[in-house]
Amino acid sequence: MPDLEANDLLNGSTASQVATRIHVAATLASALEGTVHVQENTPEDVEVKRAVFARLDAAAPADTVLASSTSAILPSAFSENLKGRARCLVVTNFSPNVYHNYIVSVPLAGTWREVLNTDSLHYGGSNVGNVGEVRTLEGVGPELRLTIPPLATIFLVPENS
Repeated sequence: MPDLEANDLLNGSTASQVATRIHVAATLASALEGTVHVQENTPEDVEVKRAVFARLDAAAPADTVLASSTSAILPSAFSENLKGRARCLVVTNFSPNVYHNYIVSVPLAGTWREVLNTDSLHYGGSNVGNVGEVRTLEGVGPELRLTIPPLATIFLVPENS
């Protein structure tokens, strides 16, 4: 943390102040109490991700977003058997292009709410997005037609989850 502090990456806090917010938990369930977002950063191994997400899904509060840092493994490959598999859909665009009418398969039909858009004016972005919510299309399986903002990430959650 000293390097983070030296480069002003602790949002104005000192390394010692941040260290006071870090605690060891006796169990996974106690570590997850009150969480709203859990970020998994395991190796790119689908079996490892399945095991980790099974434990997180069982222990995390129902409204906690479980996110993965996977770069090459489809989330459906490790979340298909999870009770909370529809907690959140995360779409990241690493290009400067806007993609309109981008079709994404989702596990549940219905309305999906955009709960975070890093391209929002609030974050200094161009405010391209999905105007708060999007409904699944009729077809073979539930799909969303999205607007994907440039150089941004959007989080969507199903209304009935």
